[in-house]
Amino acid sequence: MAYLLCFINIINIIDGLDGLACGVVMISAATIGIISLHKGAFEAALLTTAILGSCLAFLRYNVHPARIFMGDSGALFLGFLLGLASLDGVVRTPALISVLVPIVAAGIPVLDAAMAIIRRFRAKQSIMERDAGHIHHRLVDSGMSHRTTVLVILLLSAFLALCALLFATYTDFVIRIVIVVALVIFIPILVWRLRLVQPALQHVYHPRPKKELPQGTNRISASIVTYNSESKIVPLLRSMQRLLDTTRLDVFVIDNASADNTVAEVKNNAPWATVITNEYNRGFGAGHNQVLSVLQSKYHVVINPDIELIEDSISELASFMDKNPEVVMVVPKVLNPDGSEQKLPKLQPEPRYLLARRLEGKSEREIEKAFHTKVKMKVFTWQGEKDTVHR
Repeated sequence: MAYLLCFINIINIIDGLDGLACGVVMISAATIGIISLHKGAFEAALLTTAILGSCLAFLRYNVHPARIFMGDSGALFLGFLLGLASLDGVVRTPALISVLVPIVAAGIPVLDAAMAIIRRFRAKQSIMERDAGHIHHRLVDSGMSHRTTVLVILLLSAFLALCALLFATYTDFVIRIVIVVALVIFIPILVWRLRLVQPALQHVYHPRPKKELPQGTNRISASIVTYNSESKIVPLLRSMQRLLDTTRLDVFVIDNASADNTVAEVKNNAPWATVITNEYNRGFGAGHNQVLSVLQSKYHVVINPDIELIEDSISELASFMDKNPEVVMVVPKVLNPDGSEQKLPKLQPEPRYLLARRLEGKSEREIEKAFHTKVKMKVFTWQGEKDTVHR
């Protein structure tokens, strides 16, 4: 079932340019069909012939500029049929080789889908959220035309299909080693040259210059990390404007490559804030660390973009810290729009902490007690009457 789901989705993911998915499916179907004939799986060979014929007829109307589009239903159905054919014709034995052959035959869609998952995971995005980092996007961005991009991807698919065909039909050990070495060299070069795993290797492609940020001059500083926060950020900035009338504060807004008008809204509504724009989504923690690593203020406030500050809440937090020097961090009270208090989540130990304590022979009750005692020694919660309102 998982194997079929993968095949269904990889064809849908590669369907980004006119004629691309159809051409890739034709190459993969032809390869799987030949291998099926070689293995005597005539039903699978017949199915791949049907796939090949239908795609060939459809391609006449789907080349750029397309007059008929495949759509999600067409791409998903072709992926399903291709997966069925590979299961019946190639993956007939539990051997690892029989599983790898159809994956290599459909290598470009498989590689594109795998890199998309890694890229989105590293960017703290849902793996279902679309982006512009696919193979065809990278080739178009490099200056290639639509037709040239499709042709290049089809040639890459043909190369991988040929490798799968040779691997499946030749049992000579030397030939298979040569094919494996060629794939081991080819695939990393392709991933690197097309930058398919950005932002996972963003620090290599675009190394960040040192000490690029101002250090701030006030006793208190605040950082706000935004990502597509256009509809949320304005109420916060207006509340901070009122607060700045009584509190000296260095404000830093770190935008993680928002696709909306977040940066413009910040610059229009908060000219007193320092805006830092990232070329990609670094994530929440890394965004705050950009300024924390260089700031010299005594206190720093981490603020979410979807809240409003009430009156002198930040100065009250700083005053509490002044009076309690043993406190290293303060967690404020958060109110809902109706005035009710928003409960703080209970802190829980990480799995690696639990495992380490288990190896020491401690019971679950002893572990939990030791963990919360450790946390309470380092973190105190201050709950004032005037703090933040969650929107």
